[in-house]
Amino acid sequence: MSAAIEAIRSRRVVAILRRVADPLRVVEALREGGIAVVEITLDSPEALGTIERLRRHPEVVVLAGTVRTADEARAAIGAGAQACVGPALVPEVVQTCAEL
Repeated sequence: MSAAIEAIRSRRVVAILRRVADPLRVVEALREGGIAVVEITLDSPEALGTIERLRRHPEVVVLAGTVRTADEARAAIGAGAQACVGPALVPEVVQTCAEL
């Protein structure tokens, strides 16, 4: 089982950040409050760069959200996302994530 799934199961809280003005500061506040699993939605400005910057903090588990296509999944994983979340079950996205 992936580390991301284990983190979700054990911590039982995922903070979803959609179009947040200063996601790095928000994640720091969440971490201080004990929440260390975050989802950055791909419809947020600079989502891939935010994912990449957050992955520099090993204590934070970073998910990519609103992943709708295989290309988006590849980009999110390339940026360092530890798992992808989508608004619907898209077989191509699932297959891409499983392969990467």
